[in-house]
Amino acid sequence: MPFPQHIPDTVPSHDTVDKLNDLIAHHRTSLEVCDAAAPRLDDIVDRGEIRDMASDHLRHLDSLARCVEKLGGHPTRTKAELPHDRGDVTDLARDEPLLTAVLADEEAMAQVYSEVADELKASDKVEATVDRGLELIDKHRSWLRDELQASA
Repeated sequence: MPFPQHIPDTVPSHDTVDKLNDLIAHHRTSLEVCDAAAPRLDDIVDRGEIRDMASDHLRHLDSLARCVEKLGGHPTRTKAELPHDRGDVTDLARDEPLLTAVLADEEAMAQVYSEVADELKASDKVEATVDRGLELIDKHRSWLRDELQASA
């Protein structure tokens, strides 16, 4: 049998799928936290922003899951450890602690993305999806910081 005409520069590894699944697990937890925090917020604009964040997490989770499937893996259905989970958020009653909890989780997500972004060079599609995720998390963190600073 002849050799293939084109050998990819990088071959997706099991490690790549694991890293993408780690990002998926973090988005699952963030999605739950946003869903729990939004109805507890008094400020209607903040509530809308947090719901938009939840939608962003869901959309990006789906994009990451498609990448995992294209690499021959199975998207995880687990959740990751973040500073705050759904249970922590349901115990909070005021806007500032709720937004602070969401910000802490977004900060943790940014750390996870920065740790894996340089390692995920399996394909341009994977790299672009991870880069979009990091941009999304940065946008969330910026809004949350501005909102908390304005309320201080």
